[in-house]
Amino acid sequence: MKWEKKDIPPELVKDLAAKYNCDLLSAAVLARRGITRGEDVCFYLEDDLRYLHNPFELPGMEDAVERILAAKEEGEKVLVFGDRDVDGISGTALLAGFLGSIGMDISWRLPAGDEPYGLSLEAVE
Repeated sequence: MKWEKKDIPPELVKDLAAKYNCDLLSAAVLARRGITRGEDVCFYLEDDLRYLHNPFELPGMEDAVERILAAKEEGEKVLVFGDRDVDGISGTALLAGFLGSIGMDISWRLPAGDEPYGLSLEAVE
């Protein structure tokens, strides 16, 4: 895979960092994505949890939470299965770490080699 970074003026990055009180890396990412206007920049830099989307708007979330809580209550071992892309690895690490921190017996697995993405019967077996 070849990564191609959009060329941006260093002055734009420095100006964004100074104006919005963020680090240069964040400012560079925003600039490369074309996010340079006030309201747009503030949206991406917002760290107040009240502005996050409600996760219970995702289909099946309530059932998933109930099942996880039941597994915790029953002392069941839980397998967190993720994908081998960046968000899959990050999500697997975050979820396994959190569930372990609340006392659950956790293991995790990611597809390896030529295994397909997504949970499959083969992976479960």
